[in-house]
Amino acid sequence: MHEVVHKVVHKVMHKVMHKVMHKVMHRLLGHIKLLCFICLSGSLYTCSSDQQAPFPNLNGPLEASSLPLADPPHSSFERYAHGGSNSLAILLQDEDSSWLGLAHGLKSVGVPFIITTELTFALAHDVILVYPPMTGANTRSETLNLLAEHVQKGHTLIAFSAMKRGADEVFGFDSFQEHDDLQTMEILEGAFTQQFIKDPQESVLNLDGSSDVSSGVSFDNPEYPPLAVYNDGSAAIVYNVSSGPEGTGYAYAIGFDLGYHILRAQNGRSEDIAVTYVNHYRPQTDTLLRLIAQIYKQGESNPIHVLSSPHNKEFTALVTHDIDYKQSLLNILEYAQFEHAQEIPATYFIQTKYVSDYYETQFFTATSQPIIEELVRLGMEVASHTVAHSRVFNKMPLGTGKETYPRYQPYVRSFDVVDNASIAGELRVSRFLLEHLSGQDVSSFRPGHLSLPASLPQMLEATDYRFSSSITANQALTHLPYQMMVGREYRTESKIFEFPVTIEDEKGRLLDRLDEAIAVSNQISRHGGLVNILIHTDVTGQKLAFEQQYLAEFKDRAWFTSLSTYGEWWQTRDRLLIDVEEPSQSGRVISLRAEQNIDGLSLSIPPAWSLEPENVGVRQEGTTLIFEEFQGLKRVNISRSTSP
Repeated sequence: MHEVVHKVVHKVMHKVMHKVMHKVMHRLLGHIKLLCFICLSGSLYTCSSDQQAPFPNLNGPLEASSLPLADPPHSSFERYAHGGSNSLAILLQDEDSSWLGLAHGLKSVGVPFIITTELTFALAHDVILVYPPMTGANTRSETLNLLAEHVQKGHTLIAFSAMKRGADEVFGFDSFQEHDDLQTMEILEGAFTQQFIKDPQESVLNLDGSSDVSSGVSFDNPEYPPLAVYNDGSAAIVYNVSSGPEGTGYAYAIGFDLGYHILRAQNGRSEDIAVTYVNHYRPQTDTLLRLIAQIYKQGESNPIHVLSSPHNKEFTALVTHDIDYKQSLLNILEYAQFEHAQEIPATYFIQTKYVSDYYETQFFTATSQPIIEELVRLGMEVASHTVAHSRVFNKMPLGTGKETYPRYQPYVRSFDVVDNASIAGELRVSRFLLEHLSGQDVSSFRPGHLSLPASLPQMLEATDYRFSSSITANQALTHLPYQMMVGREYRTESKIFEFPVTIEDEKGRLLDRLDEAIAVSNQISRHGGLVNILIHTDVTGQKLAFEQQYLAEFKDRAWFTSLSTYGEWWQTRDRLLIDVEEPSQSGRVISLRAEQNIDGLSLSIPPAWSLEPENVGVRQEGTTLIFEEFQGLKRVNISRSTSP
């Protein structure tokens, strides 16, 4: 009896324990599955960081990056307080205004200028530009009277808005009207404007945006036909002429704040103004700056214009490639071999993808090294395209400035979510890895999807980059490089220079748009500028054929180079100091001072000027002087025809 009971109890207990263990194991298996799901989705840092690093003996960068100040000091105009007697003088009446927009814009179009707060110093120059917009609050009556006398003596004055009492007589209008709903401005055809308007696209400028951009003034009953009108037909730009025994003077009034307009566009804050995103000719700020340049040439007795491309080429062309996919990395040598054969140094923005995630498996591994080494051997530039290539790069935290490989493990969980990522990490680690594999100094950067954080300029500076290609030309409203602003704001300039994208390959099949790309390039070539072509190397075929045919069209007309090479040239050009001396009525001496070596610097000079034969290292083509490589002070003797 005892044995029977024992057997029954044993069976019952066995069944109970089996059921309990089954439930426990089932639940445990469920937890394991859930844990694996969470890990695969990228939600746990420990899971993503456990991926094997493709370069096991590599660690860095070891030196920390100093993160930028939250509230950096404002830039001082004194950096621009030096220049020659032939400079356009900017009379700065409010140091808290957007004067840096004018400074950077005039640098881009090549007009020599000097900034001063001293009226007496400004009056020693032929052409004076008063900034910011002239009002009763910032312009004394005595100042306006002296500026009026300057015009009467045969010189030139430029002002914005001109709302100061008495300005109507100086600039030749009856009254002004304030507006906060300006839509467009059209520069009218005429003998003066046709000297800088070469294409219908340059005539109409879109001003439709927020009220702080679209505000301005119009001028009633101008003395002379206006140079430009708003969409309602009212005068936007007017001028007055003063003829006297000392010569003919001109006073120009522009109805809105050009400095602020330029900064807003170059900071990527003009999305509501930009008509198109990319692939079109939209030189809106360029046109306005060329207006200032034309006024300068008209009023300055010794006008010098610095061209935007070396060796008197029609424009500069950058062939830039984005590598953000495994197959893209495998295809790059086919592009590079063609470019090497054509003696074209292209720029390759390479993503250092060493973490497998939702977006892509790792492809930046030890197998990448021979490809990148060959890329360097072929003469190409290696540049950064981040680690994660996330479209939310612009929303990432700054980070610590101490991010290192392999501990830095950004994990893309979806198109709009990335874990364990920071702006400092994306910049620091990608640069470190690319420099290790290439042996180059990596100085150029382009974010994935052109995702542009407000902090990018100062973060690039903090992580030792120098050049950026992070916005389209149509968004920035310019086809010229320019100096960036800290925080993409208005008061502090960055050391970083931006080279905006002109043509890209994602809006339809690239080869089918060859004629369109050629047309845009021809439009830019009429004034000189930058054509920055972005080609992903995910395929060869039609994209490589596009590049081949584009080069066949423009190789002899444009200067093809890498972004960093052009960046270094542009940076030296930006800091160039120019002066013109007058030893005699028929003689001129041009003095140039360059901080670094610069080759192919090209200057536009007046038609009556001729290069003296004894000058070495410089030649003249028409009205252009072209300089061989030089550094420091360079003096050039010019003879000036005095015949009428």
